[in-house]
Amino acid sequence: MRFRILGPLEVWDGTAWASVKAGKQRALLAILLLHAGRPLDRDWLVDALWNGLPPASAERLLPHYVWRLRGLLSGAGSDRLRSAATGYTLVAAPGDIDLERFNALVEDGRRAADDGDGDAAIGKLTAALGLWRGRALADARTLACVETAAQRLDQMRVEVTETLIETQLAHGRHADALAALEELTTTEPYRERPWQMLMLALERTGRRPAALAAYRRLWRVWNDELGIEPSRELHELHQRLLGVDPSLLSELGVRGSAGAAATDERDRPEATVTVRPAQLPPDLPDFTGRDEAVAELMRVLGGEDSQPAGRLRGVVVYGPGGIGKTALAVQAGHALRAAFPDGQLFVNLQGVQPRPLDPARVLAEFACALGVASSAIPDSRDERARLFRSVLADRRALVVLDNAVDEAQIRPLLPAAGCAVVVTARRPLAGLEGFARLRLDLLRPGAATELLGKIAGAERVRTEAAAAG
Repeated sequence: MRFRILGPLEVWDGTAWASVKAGKQRALLAILLLHAGRPLDRDWLVDALWNGLPPASAERLLPHYVWRLRGLLSGAGSDRLRSAATGYTLVAAPGDIDLERFNALVEDGRRAADDGDGDAAIGKLTAALGLWRGRALADARTLACVETAAQRLDQMRVEVTETLIETQLAHGRHADALAALEELTTTEPYRERPWQMLMLALERTGRRPAALAAYRRLWRVWNDELGIEPSRELHELHQRLLGVDPSLLSELGVRGSAGAAATDERDRPEATVTVRPAQLPPDLPDFTGRDEAVAELMRVLGGEDSQPAGRLRGVVVYGPGGIGKTALAVQAGHALRAAFPDGQLFVNLQGVQPRPLDPARVLAEFACALGVASSAIPDSRDERARLFRSVLADRRALVVLDNAVDEAQIRPLLPAAGCAVVVTARRPLAGLEGFARLRLDLLRPGAATELLGKIAGAERVRTEAAAAG
């Protein structure tokens, strides 16, 4: 039995590919395939299957879903879904999951590129990308943990596409690269490298006006949506196109197999802090009834060891949707402004939306807010995270990460020691080590009545006490 996750989730039953109709079975299988060969704790599975809000019957329902999934997998001829004392493990043979075949082909392609065998590299990378049938786990992304993992897979697909295009350009196949570049700059407009490769490919196929138009399109997208200008490298390429630089026809202008930029270190722009961001939304004028919670946040975040030499301080404020987590974080953030003189960063991570924000995108926006030139922002998420921590090293800043989906979304966004972080989420995010946790519950009746009075009018609340209650 084989499985496909590079697109909608499908199972090969020996005769045909079939989808998994039942939603919970599909979700459970998606989680197991993403962790194939690893035991998964029952409690963790319960939390994951119900997005951190399991019903009282969840512990009884999980074995039922496992039993039904075993029936679906019975065609494998052996017990693929194995039970252990604390949980379950999905056993898959090598190559049973299309992701494994994708990774193997990509590794072979990159090895061939390192050896200078362009034809083999292009063939392997093209075959790897041919395994994709759309967004990873496209029909199983209702769970937060699946959505986060699927986003990482989608990002991997983009990176391999860039590698294929770079290989094509390096071996003179400019026309072959153009269609992929047009699509990539549309679907991933904030990645700098595809725009550069698109302009070069258009120039080398005799389409200089189209290359100049691509730069104008890039300028509009970045300036309108991010408020930043193209990097110095892109600006210089544009000037060379305007000046009809003949070296563009022979210059590779692509990265090596390791992905390092082929620019001289002396030309690499420095990342410096030139601004102190103040991104917190304004206080709510009717903020009411959370004095104890505000005091607790200030106590945890504003202690003496929040100095640069101390550790990173963090708090997860969690509770049901609409309970007031964001308002509390903003209120405390303003109250702590003097304790963090190097700025306050704020982002809504859209954790309850179908597509939560990618940490890589957030890191780019934070870097820009901290005064880093766009040309100094690297492409990869890990490099951006390192840059973010470096910029904030030996500084005191407050970072508010609102509406988080899970720990994986948060970890790349954690700043350097000496800073502080407030995370708001619907779950306690127990995997964030060293973070304090503050559960936010419903307002007490007196505070709720006071809040209603601020919104509807105190006199009306007094005269219509029954309705107010």
